[in-house]
Amino acid sequence: MSFTPVVAPNITAAIIAQIRELIASDVLQPGDQLPGERDLAVRLDVSRTSVRSALQALVTEGLLVSRHGSGFRVSTAIGRSLADPLLNLLGSSEDAISDYLRFRMLIEGESVAEVAVSASGEEKKEIRRFHEMMCEAFDSGEFSKISELDIDFHMALLEATGNLVTIQVARSLQDVLSHAIEQSHLFFLSDEKELKVILSQHEDIVKAIEEGAAKKAKKALLKHLEYQEMLWKKKQDLDRRDKLSAKRKSWSLEVKR
Repeated sequence: MSFTPVVAPNITAAIIAQIRELIASDVLQPGDQLPGERDLAVRLDVSRTSVRSALQALVTEGLLVSRHGSGFRVSTAIGRSLADPLLNLLGSSEDAISDYLRFRMLIEGESVAEVAVSASGEEKKEIRRFHEMMCEAFDSGEFSKISELDIDFHMALLEATGNLVTIQVARSLQDVLSHAIEQSHLFFLSDEKELKVILSQHEDIVKAIEEGAAKKAKKALLKHLEYQEMLWKKKQDLDRRDKLSAKRKSWSLEVKR
């Protein structure tokens, strides 16, 4: 059970601390609905008055949002001040996605090495589960599911570090990750050959993690992201050539008039 009974001199402060911890560790994620006040009071073994005070304080902090009749949810605005400018940049700069992939190499490369040696058995099983779900989606031809599962796979890697800062930075940038993965998948989503390569690379990452091989896991992760960067640059090059070809055609028609 996520919520545990509170035993502390300052009950309200202890409730606030417990919910903060659940949000920071990504147990409670943006948009998640919290139990109702009565249910939460039972789970925490405290009064509804203490629960109400704690929830209102978390609303004031911006960690929770409250709507009349629908209770409390984890705010989806957490990290937006970081994510929104980056999303705008990804849409306006040709190099931004490549730069973001290089950033991921730095963060995920070290993270996957740590995960290989320190993740729990359950965390490793969760990483394996998302990979197998991607493989099942591929086998059944449900390619549209693969992008979302790819995001889940990489988030599971970062969550398995147990590092609250890494987890929250990754969570705040999840929209950026989604955009970058969707953009790269647009290029090879219908190409079974490329998808097989991606899935094979994921398998190498998962196996290295399961073996507890930090260097091998990092090498496999970097190879995977470098491959995606290559695909993205290939797409950029094709787009530039298409635009140039269109300009040549337009000019040729204008000259012939």
